[in-house]
Amino acid sequence: MVKAYQKYRSKGFEIIGISLDENKAEWLKAIRDDELKWTQLSDLKSFKNSVAQQLFIQAVPDNFLIAPNGVVLAKGLRGDNLNKELERIFKYTKSR
Repeated sequence: MVKAYQKYRSKGFEIIGISLDENKAEWLKAIRDDELKWTQLSDLKSFKNSVAQQLFIQAVPDNFLIAPNGVVLAKGLRGDNLNKELERIFKYTKSR
């Protein structure tokens, strides 16, 4: 995720981290340790978090690729699969 963010941020790619942690100190430490530079949000309610419930998140980590219009484009992409999808999206966006 960090590499994808670094590569595509200037093209409009944003990440919003929704934490399902319950311990604020541990959550903040993980953000620092992992050098996560994007927006991080948490209500410290674990799986009772409203976003987790709305998106039916059953396990972590999980991720959703969401278009600016709110449409979910993909779910659970990591590594090469994420990079290929982002490349496809930003190539398509550039050609429009």
